[in-house]
Amino acid sequence: MQENINYIAEHGPITVSRFVTANFLHMAVTGILGFSFCRFLYTPRKEWDRLLGAFVLVVLAHGLYDADLPGTGGIHAIVILAAIAYYYFDMVEKHCTPSRQTISPLAVFVLG
Repeated sequence: MQENINYIAEHGPITVSRFVTANFLHMAVTGILGFSFCRFLYTPRKEWDRLLGAFVLVVLAHGLYDADLPGTGGIHAIVILAAIAYYYFDMVEKHCTPSRQTISPLAVFVLG
């Protein structure tokens, strides 16, 4: 929340879209890392590399999302958000027991 407040204070209230997307990005990367850490706690010898990979993914995604890349017009942040959302929902779907769903959680996110 503090990061969002600082960003809005620096760039003005026009950045409401970042406020909305950054919150989901933070929740998704926390979920990815938390899930990887939980798996690591159950089987440390088998899951340490996935935990390390998830940590690197989360740090890179968050850093690139926050970066002010010249010439992108902010599109890079949307691409990173979409990629992280897809990865997160795919991870959740693989872990949960299969059930018949009319609309997937990823579809709800994309349409929303």
